[in-house]
Amino acid sequence: MDRRPTGLPRVFALVIVAGCAPAFAPARVIPVRQSPPRTTVSIVEIDSYPAAVDAIADVMQRQLGFPPLDASIHFVPGRENLERALVADGFDAGIAHDVVRVLDAVGTPRKVLVNEAALGMLRWPERVRMLAHELTHTLQYQLAGGRRSTSDQWLREGFADWVGCRVLEALGSTRLALMRDASFDRVRRTARQQPLPRLAEMTRFGDWMPLVAERRLVYEQALVATDLLIQRSGLEAMILYFGRFRDSDDRLANFRLAFGEEFDAFDREVEESIRGVRRSP
Repeated sequence: MDRRPTGLPRVFALVIVAGCAPAFAPARVIPVRQSPPRTTVSIVEIDSYPAAVDAIADVMQRQLGFPPLDASIHFVPGRENLERALVADGFDAGIAHDVVRVLDAVGTPRKVLVNEAALGMLRWPERVRMLAHELTHTLQYQLAGGRRSTSDQWLREGFADWVGCRVLEALGSTRLALMRDASFDRVRRTARQQPLPRLAEMTRFGDWMPLVAERRLVYEQALVATDLLIQRSGLEAMILYFGRFRDSDDRLANFRLAFGEEFDAFDREVEESIRGVRRSP
């Protein structure tokens, strides 16, 4: 996540080798209810984290058809405490230190860790979008049987952003098409000035994180590409994609079987669309 309060919230999910953790301030924990209230609320009515979590879970389950989430959100006070919480949760200390310099939230299996101080600087729609993004990462783990697997990093992030947009849309904040088009326009304008990475260059966490640190528009690229996949193949195909990693780490085969096309061909099409050769629908 870009830590500037004016930026859109970003998160990612990964599992790292365990290390020793120093003491840190306790987190405030909000569980995701397995059966959230079936009440449609407006984004202007949300003024607390429990209400935000209930609203997000309701949209994800009732409107998007996702399975109930077995997860909780842990709010920790400040960046240093987020770093210590990551180490306590099994992250390598050096990686945890680098992560909190760039990101304000991390999704892991069954748990989301959030820098509450940074989150509090955002408006409520941005907070809701960030929490929805994070909870989508826990869903990705859940679909894959708790495994990080080899699913593409750009697609993990793009789908998490897509869900965040859909949640805001369902709560009356904005429209997914507007967010997608704004992202597409920013990416295309940037592509006229400098080369952009291909999707094939953003498949691993190790590829992704340096691009985020450089403030590249990788989240916008990922959202545009993910939205195109969902328009073509449907939301069910996206669920199938992440679910296939429960039993297989063959990322190319999983992509082909879920979406009905080869990854390399799709990567070229997205690049052509960004360069203006053709535009995605």
